[in-house]
Amino acid sequence: MIGITGGAAGGFVGVGVGIYVLSITKSTEAVLGGSSTATSGATLAGAALAAISNGTLSDGGFGFASFRGVAIQASSSEDIFGLVLAIGAGAVGVAIPVGVTVASIDTKATLAGSATSSLDVNVSALDKIKTITIAGGVGAGAVGVGAGVDIGIVSANTSATIANGATVNASGRVDVNALTWKRFTTYTFAVGGGAVAVGAAIAVWSMGSNGTDSYDNGQGDSGNALSESGSGNNPADDADGQVSGSGTYQNILDGVAPSTTPSDSGAQKTQSRINAQTSGPASTIQTKGNALGSPTGDALTTPIAPGTTAQIFGNVTASGDVSVNAEDNIGFGGIVGSAAGGAVGVGASLLVGTIAQETTAEVGGTAVISAGGSLNVHAGLKEATSTIAFAGGGGAVGVGAQVTVLIDSSTQLAKIDDSATIHRAVGGITVRAENEDRSVAALTIGGAIGGVAAGVSIGVVNLTGSTKASVGDATIGDTGTVSSLSVEAEDNSTARTQAIAVAAGIGVALNGAVAYTHLHPSEVSARVSGSASIEVTGGITVSATATPEISAVAIGVGVSGGASLGVSYAQASNEVNVIASIGNGADFDSDSLTVTATLARPTGGTNPKNAYANAVAGGGGILLGAQGAVALSSTTGSVSASLGNNVSLPDGDVTVSSASDSQTQSDATGVGVGFIGIGVAVADASSNVTTSTSVGTGLDTESTRTGDLTVGSHGINATVAASTAGSSGVVAGNGSIADADDDSSSSTTIGATAHTLYANDVTISSQNEAQYYIHSDSTNAAVVGASGAFASFDGDTSSATTLPSGFTIAATGIVLITSENDFFSLAGGSVGEPTDNVEAAGGDQRRRRRVERRCQPAQHCARRHGCHALHDAERRDRYLHDRGGQSPGRSVDLGSCCGRRGVRGPRRRLRRNDHRRYRREHHRARRGEHPRRRRLDRPPTDEPHWNDECAVLRPRPHRGARRGGGHDLRHESADDRLRRNDPRRPKCHHRRESARSGRARRRDRSRLRAWLHPGHRRLERHRRRHHRERERQRHLDRRLLPRAHADDREHR
Repeated sequence: MIGITGGAAGGFVGVGVGIYVLSITKSTEAVLGGSSTATSGATLAGAALAAISNGTLSDGGFGFASFRGVAIQASSSEDIFGLVLAIGAGAVGVAIPVGVTVASIDTKATLAGSATSSLDVNVSALDKIKTITIAGGVGAGAVGVGAGVDIGIVSANTSATIANGATVNASGRVDVNALTWKRFTTYTFAVGGGAVAVGAAIAVWSMGSNGTDSYDNGQGDSGNALSESGSGNNPADDADGQVSGSGTYQNILDGVAPSTTPSDSGAQKTQSRINAQTSGPASTIQTKGNALGSPTGDALTTPIAPGTTAQIFGNVTASGDVSVNAEDNIGFGGIVGSAAGGAVGVGASLLVGTIAQETTAEVGGTAVISAGGSLNVHAGLKEATSTIAFAGGGGAVGVGAQVTVLIDSSTQLAKIDDSATIHRAVGGITVRAENEDRSVAALTIGGAIGGVAAGVSIGVVNLTGSTKASVGDATIGDTGTVSSLSVEAEDNSTARTQAIAVAAGIGVALNGAVAYTHLHPSEVSARVSGSASIEVTGGITVSATATPEISAVAIGVGVSGGASLGVSYAQASNEVNVIASIGNGADFDSDSLTVTATLARPTGGTNPKNAYANAVAGGGGILLGAQGAVALSSTTGSVSASLGNNVSLPDGDVTVSSASDSQTQSDATGVGVGFIGIGVAVADASSNVTTSTSVGTGLDTESTRTGDLTVGSHGINATVAASTAGSSGVVAGNGSIADADDDSSSSTTIGATAHTLYANDVTISSQNEAQYYIHSDSTNAAVVGASGAFASFDGDTSSATTLPSGFTIAATGIVLITSENDFFSLAGGSVGEPTDNVEAAGGDQRRRRRVERRCQPAQHCARRHGCHALHDAERRDRYLHDRGGQSPGRSVDLGSCCGRRGVRGPRRRLRRNDHRRYRREHHRARRGEHPRRRRLDRPPTDEPHWNDECAVLRPRPHRGARRGGGHDLRHESADDRLRRNDPRRPKCHHRRESARSGRARRRDRSRLRAWLHPGHRRLERHRRRHHRERERQRHLDRRLLPRAHADDREHR
């Protein structure tokens, strides 16, 4: 469809108006009615049907293949082009073009009868939509107004269904495909010129499925398309009435009953046309025993869900695979721009795009399926949205303002409903909902030039929706073989917003850039009902994974001969809820069970991040230059894996785990130059992810169970904040603030149970790692000025492993129960050094860590008599950070292991001046004086070295240390003794043990541990620095402590 219009006007007052409206309502159907039977005896040697969907969809379109068997395919294609231009000129010139596109498209393929094929059966619905619309206006005159408006509303529903009551028998495979390919493109521009010039471009598009899952046929009957119940009749009750055309759903399609006749002259309704053309053949067929029913009624014996939907509600038997596949491939692109020039020039542009696509693949509650191959239920979305919007204004007063808003609320759902029956699926069952690659990007540019210039750019991207895969109270594998069951949900969403604002003014320049990106799917979930009856020969896997990647970048630049003011604000907010669960009362017959929930860090690109915000503001004015940049990023949400109450574990391996790995980063740069120069930069990054794994009460196993049991949670959250502030002027000042916060937690919980759990190896663990990097830099050049740089990290994390009282494990292997909470710096923190000509400068760096870790198995964990299991309960805090620049000093904090005394947390430090305190206390001891109560447990010049065999960090004894003056590690816990006496522990001998040095032997067996991050390059610098200090200390000891050297040699 093509729509072209335009308008032009001239004169003292010239108004050019052009308007087009394209309205499309289209319905495409392919139906095998409820009373119809299709039989195909085709062979591989017979003729093949061409252009039948093979179920694939790519960026290029649909995939087709030759086909033999029974095929029911509805295919629709829409190609829309719209162009509207308007020109106005005169003392007052106005040009207003308006283009409107409205489309409502339905494509349905339905098998409601019986189909028998010696080869394959294919039910497919395909819809391809492509739109290109252009709207532009030019206005010129003393007052020139140019505008361009483009509006589009497209609603498309595509469904492929094997309806309730239908019967399908195929010697090959059965495919049900609902596929859509959509591309929407808009170009909108506006130009205004004159003493007063205004250019405005507006594009508003709404795309997706605007239908709802409810319906009303106008006769008092209503229902829900996703269930078989409603206030009207049940679809199953209407099956007998379809032959006579009395079904209650027949009026939904086209709003006609079977007896409808044309009400307007020349009008032809769908049913009337069909009846007119088939009256003769219908009587002939009827005499042969087949009554011709109402196609419109038969098509909707089962209600259709909105959006893109593939469904099976009938009885399907196939020797090959059975596939239920719904996929959407959507692309939206737009370029919107405006420009205005004059004494007063105002350019403004607005782009709004909303996408709400529902993608559903469903095996309904009335379905009965038997497959000699595999059963695949798949709902997928691939989206590529990219827009560019710009606005410019120039004149004595120039204003350029641009706003882009993109909203995406698409959902994907793959499910097997309650009461569904899958007797057999030899190749296994896969239920998968995926957001394969949802990419939404917005670029906005606003610029202005003039005596007074203002450039404003605002970009907003908001992604919601959900991705769900589920199995309800279904019956699976009751009479046949099902090799495996996999329920998977995966979300790969990428959202990027970039806002650029530029202003250049002779007197005043104002620039503002705002970029806001928000990702908040309601959930990414994979669920299996505990009431389902499932028997599989292999394993059951329930997996939910989210890999979000969002960014917000705001850049503002302002230059002026007088004053320049600018603000850049960027915010990236990532909130994801990932759920993998098995419900209460599950008692599945399977070889193994795996339940995993994962929040993953992106892997593509250069240093990808889950949430990234970058704000840059720079500018200068002869009199005043003031710029501020604020960057905020956050990653929040929950990742949970769970088993419900009263679950019986299978005999094979069982894994229930949750894992999160995220990186959140904020960068801010603010620079102001002028007679008065002001620069401010604020960067804030925060993480608050709850990673939890839980097992409900009443967990039970068979006494013959020999599989492993793993229940764990592991959270890794990296927060990075970096800020740079600069200023220059006669009077100048700046402030730089970098703040990183981590309030994440990891927990593993097992509920109370009166049963003994039988297993081989048992691992119950929780671990939380807080990684951080903070950097704040402040540079000032001024006659009179002040600057400050502040960097802080606030960590309040926890890790907990909780077991109930009376918890009993009968294990033939190793039982490992741990809880660990770790902090470490990614690259150390620093506060930049102010320049020399600063009158007043300040810097500060703070780190606050609240550590909470609980491991509560010791008094409750019971080992059955006769089992040789190793029970290892660990509690550990690890730290490694380096502070430089303007920090008070450098330190390396060596952590604790298993709660041993004398090495608690960050209290054991190596500082640059510690060797002086050590020498003073050593001299006191030699003179017979009582040393200070708070003596150093370790000389400052110890050189850490790595022992590959034991994989622990050990301090080398200081040459000047008196005998017995090293670490106080005499207190050995029961767990330490158990590990030390374990015959499986590798033997390590670091140095010779004398017969009289029992304390040295105990010290060797209780080794000091410290955290070393893999590949950490700062370790080598620490080693070299401590080596140099050790050599200097040796030189001093040779001169001052000769007898101490003799004692030390004797000791060693």
